Amino acid sequence: MSPRMNGMFAGKLLAVALFLAGTTPVFAQSVTETVKDSLRATPQDKKTFSLVHLRLEEMNSADRDLVESRARDIQQSALIYGYDLASGNWQVEQGVCPQLPDTLLLHYLERYPNGTQSLFTVLIPRTSGRVRVIPVLHRNAVPFLPSASNPSNYELFNSLVSPETAQKDSVAGGEWLSLGVCYAEMVGGKPNVPSDPSLDPATIKAPAPTVYKDSVTGQRSIRFPDRDAADVVKMWSISLDSKGRVIAASNEDTATYTARVVVPAVESARPRPPVAERAPNAIVNPPVSRSKITAMPPDPPSRIIANPPEPPVKIIPESRQE
Repeated sequence: MSPRMNGMFAGKLLAVALFLAGTTPVFAQSVTETVKDSLRATPQDKKTFSLVHLRLEEMNSADRDLVESRARDIQQSALIYGYDLASGNWQVEQGVCPQLPDTLLLHYLERYPNGTQSLFTVLIPRTSGRVRVIPVLHRNAVPFLPSASNPSNYELFNSLVSPETAQKDSVAGGEWLSLGVCYAEMVGGKPNVPSDPSLDPATIKAPAPTVYKDSVTGQRSIRFPDRDAADVVKMWSISLDSKGRVIAASNEDTATYTARVVVPAVESARPRPPVAERAPNAIVNPPVSRSKITAMPPDPPSRIIANPPEPPVKIIPESRQE
């Protein structure tokens, strides 16, 4: 082949390579971003797992348009449960759940000046169907049946997760932690799951995220801790049947572990404050037992006897001395 032909052939190869280089990464990047969106919740530096959360302005245009088009349905459904979206300052946040690709999951939260808050979850089908509302909090008050353990929510979650996904992601080797966290998000939670609780002194007593499977019945159980607040660890337990369908769930708050260092008391060199400045019930000094002191008995009175008189002297006359 002549050098000219070689050059033309090489040029065609280069053009094909450039074409492939310009088109193939577009598809690869789209897939990678989708996977990254569902796994971005596991930053290696934090060693925790949580879903991706997006504010309304961060959502993609299709999801924002869906929320806008169903705004009236959302407002009417929320009002049934006592939530008035026409008043107050509601914050909207999306929880990106990989197990619910056909459903848009939103949290509506309002905080009040007295520190209480109201919270509910909205589930919007991406194709067709009615908007669902799950009440979670009314000014810090929970419903008679808490959302996490309400059997109606088991059925709702099972209807939204496909049978294939439920079967695949409810066992070891599947995305079982994501499946469990998705249920927690649907019922109003926002879990932040430590992969190794022993690395944090506050959660050192909490068990690691675990999935169990009964070899006889085939039932499964997903358990994971949630660092819900600075001083609280919420323990989630989600039970599933042999097909990966939720049949029970619970969450319990436990206090974080705090190490206490006992320092031996050291006698202070500072002078003690006056009695008037001390606490009313403070013990100033322990009472000292007093011994009974008996006075020395007085000396018996002495009796002074006067000197006896000298015996009388008998004087003999000199005439008789002879």
